[in-house]
Amino acid sequence: TFNNKPLAPVISGKTTVSINASEQYTASSTDPDGDQIRYGFDWDMNNSIDQWAPSSGYVNSGTSQSINRSWNSIGSKKFQVLAEDVKKAESTWSSYNVTVTTCQPTYSCQKTTPTCSGICDKSIAGNAWCVDMKCNTGTDPSKCSNCVSETIQCPPCSTSWKEVAP
Repeated sequence: TFNNKPLAPVISGKTTVSINASEQYTASSTDPDGDQIRYGFDWDMNNSIDQWAPSSGYVNSGTSQSINRSWNSIGSKKFQVLAEDVKKAESTWSSYNVTVTTCQPTYSCQKTTPTCSGICDKSIAGNAWCVDMKCNTGTDPSKCSNCVSETIQCPPCSTSWKEVAP
């Protein structure tokens, strides 16, 4: 009987990551025949499998698999994934682009005057701050609406700020 190849995988995961940060990438596919499948990750785009998920065996059609990956250099990266069924039929490759940066993401934060005492977060560098909730845990920016503020850039990768993805 004829064996259909699995569909090209759908890849998901962060598209902008910090250097040396471990991020999870997930591949998902189905096999038209209902065969079990596995995913081959090609991290360096040389059309050769660098890592299988699962690392041994196969999973049911439609079951996604994830692998953690980090990059040790900044810039644009690209990898690809295929799905293979138990009868060794391979899907076409699906590719995924990732930008590796020194410290991402960097968000806009609000610095305020100390006259907002009691409303804004004073814990950062001894000053009163209206903190953008996307940049630092703590104060809700809506509570700081009466503060006179200026937009500053979060100091990237410093101990004073905790950068949180939106």
